[in-house]
Amino acid sequence: IVATEATEFQKMLMDSFVERAEKIRNGEVEATIDNMLKLTNEAKLMSIDPRLIIEDAPNDPESKLNIAINNVLSIWQNGKEKSTTQIIFCDSGTPKPGQFNVYDEIKSCLIMKGVDEVQIAFVHDAKTDEQREVLFEKVRMGEVRILLGSTSKLGTGTNVQDKLYAVHHLDCPWRPSDIEQRDGRILRQGNENPKINIFRYVTKGTFDAYLWQIQEQKLKYISQVMTGKSISRS
Repeated sequence: IVATEATEFQKMLMDSFVERAEKIRNGEVEATIDNMLKLTNEAKLMSIDPRLIIEDAPNDPESKLNIAINNVLSIWQNGKEKSTTQIIFCDSGTPKPGQFNVYDEIKSCLIMKGVDEVQIAFVHDAKTDEQREVLFEKVRMGEVRILLGSTSKLGTGTNVQDKLYAVHHLDCPWRPSDIEQRDGRILRQGNENPKINIFRYVTKGTFDAYLWQIQEQKLKYISQVMTGKSISRS
């Protein structure tokens, strides 16, 4: 777990979210204008990078996104000899032309820091099954060394484990099974690396910690049901 401190701007936004939540709870605002679903989605985006909800928000070098980018860069540099590969998972902030998004920001920052553009790929760019298979083969060969995708696009049936050295969770998915699907890309037979890394990035004092906690609780109840152990609540 890579825990980063919330920036001053993020703390300010969290305070505004608390105020909005109070107004929603007290019925002071119409559901069509503001509601908890909208609020939680914005809170999730904000914990990744405030620019996902406010484009001109400050870019803090110590933000979760920038820490993750530097971590990916360091692993890329250290794995040049063996052409080790990495997957970055993010279900939020997927590529959107003309507006700030996580994918394009990571790619442009890595290229600026010296990573060859051909070694970075978005799974979203492979539109057909044939294109996906070509992309996955490039990852297996170590030609594409950094692959970005969402749980749905890079989940079941994605065989790219051969040289996979690290998986990065930039956000927390909604279901425990989604986490298992993500980690299942690297925890897989056929991986050449005897040791691998799974990183979960959490911004302290934001919606991040709450989401991971919820996942842990869900998983606990699911495993109790599956194993037949005593269940404390029904």
